[in-house]
Amino acid sequence: MDKIWPRIKGEFSNASLWIIGKDANKFFPDLEKDIRVEEVKDVREVYQQASVLVAPIYGGGGTRYKNFEAFASGLPVVTTSIGIGGIDAKDGVDVIIRDEPKEIAKAAVDIIKNPQLSEEIAENAKILVKKKYNWDPIARNLSQIYEKLGGV
Repeated sequence: MDKIWPRIKGEFSNASLWIIGKDANKFFPDLEKDIRVEEVKDVREVYQQASVLVAPIYGGGGTRYKNFEAFASGLPVVTTSIGIGGIDAKDGVDVIIRDEPKEIAKAAVDIIKNPQLSEEIAENAKILVKKKYNWDPIARNLSQIYEKLGGV
């Protein structure tokens, strides 16, 4: 909030930040009027309205579903090396990976200012998630493993 958002807002005076998630209001009370904080029923609707997902994640653990959801929705993602951990996405191809707040903000601004880059990253990510992280191929692979283990 203090290191990334002001840099983005400085480039786009009409920009707004949308923080979504379970109990998000509890974590971010009393924010500026151009910041929305809420829990939503369908994150896809939010992603369709957004220009970029900025996920400055610095703590490990957990699955990064927000990346997959954004990828599948055609929304470009800027995150940290920890935020993309365990996902076979390439920096500058499927996602933008930056670890310093100043660089994260710059990457988000670059994505917004360059529609061609935004579209390219989003399309590559959409292809990646369909190829490598779609439930059907994962289920088939698991099924084959179970069959081998079971001697079927």
